[in-house]
Amino acid sequence: MRHSRLTIASFGKATGTFSSGDNITKVDISNSLYGWFDGVRTIYISDSMTNESAAVTLYHEYQHYGGSDEISARIAAEEFAISMGWPETRPGYRGQDGSPDIGAIVRDVHRKSPYGELIGVQFPEGTRIRLPGRPPVNPVIPPPTP
Repeated sequence: MRHSRLTIASFGKATGTFSSGDNITKVDISNSLYGWFDGVRTIYISDSMTNESAAVTLYHEYQHYGGSDEISARIAAEEFAISMGWPETRPGYRGQDGSPDIGAIVRDVHRKSPYGELIGVQFPEGTRIRLPGRPPVNPVIPPPTP
């Protein structure tokens, strides 16, 4: 279980590194990346989202901080959005009964990128350590309990 200080950073630009066979491709993913957990102690949140989207994205990335895989994090984020009375996080992520559509989430996670597998994200110098719309913060947030 992690007990290190969790840092929140917002970003405007992001470059994704993708691997496909022997090919490595770098692509601007600023318009398609909502958030990223670096695997250690920093969660990056896009500064171009609404407050609700930023909250759901932070909740999703926080699941990764606690050790959850992508499918579990998306299901948890969808359940969070439902609990807040917000719309689905992505089109098709809810079934007719209003609960998360696990099959749709699994299919979406396993959908292949035209560039290959995302293996890294780079943020430019000057990425702000703050929540969008807030002054700089470095909260101490304990990991979620399993």
